[in-house]
Formats: sequence, structure tokens, C-alpha cells
Amino acid sequence: MVLSGFLDDGTVAMQDLDRIGSRSALTCPECGGSLWEMGHVQPLRYRCHTGHAFSARVMEALQGGAAEEALWAAMRGLHEQERLYRGMHRKLQQDDAAGYLHKAGQAAAHAQLLRDMIATRIQPGPS
Repeated sequence: MVLSGFLDDGTVAMQDLDRIGSRSALTCPECGGSLWEMGHVQPLRYRCHTGHAFSARVMEALQGGAAEEALWAAMRGLHEQERLYRGMHRKLQQDDAAGYLHKAGQAAAHAQLLRDMIATRIQPGPS
């Protein structure tokens, strides 16, 4: 049952959000759901159907943090991959052991690219 746009669980019906805003290509940093850009309000605001709401500045900060966290996680994964391949190279005395050393080098190179990317990432400046 809908009461004043809210469902029994506290969320807002999507058709009600469609009336007060427009769907954006952005996703909610809290739940991953679709975000609506609230029409004709200042400051610019976004809202998802589960009730999360954000100003554009908060979205900027949350997305920037999430992107950096993803880059660090990817770099950790590449370092682990490199260690795995180097370990496989040491332990395996087979013909394809050299292939693991090559893969380790590729993982290390990709991790360095990410490290450089993180180091040169554009930092927010004064508005």
C-alpha cells in the first residue's frame, strides 16, 4: 500500500520518483540501486528508491573515495597474483614454469600502472 509516496517498508515507489525527478546513469553509493536526479532543486540532489539521498557534493566525495578504494583493491589483487605466479614458478619444475614468471612480470607491471594512476589522481580543489 502506498501512503504519501512511501511503501510499507519505508521505500518510495519508483513511479513517484519518476514524477519528482529523472533517472540518472548514476548508482547509489550506499545500496547500488538506481539514482534519480531531483528536478528543479538547489543544490543538486540525488535519491534512490530505498530512501538514500545525497547532494551532488556528497556524491562527488563518495564516488571519489569508492574509485580510489577500487584502485587499491585492484592493486592488491595484482600483487597477490604476482606472488602466486612467482611461487608457482619456483615450485613447478615443468616446461611451462617460465610462463608463470612472465605472468608475474605482467601482474607487476599492471600494479605499477595502477600505483602511478593513484599517485597522479586529480585531487579535489577549491570550488
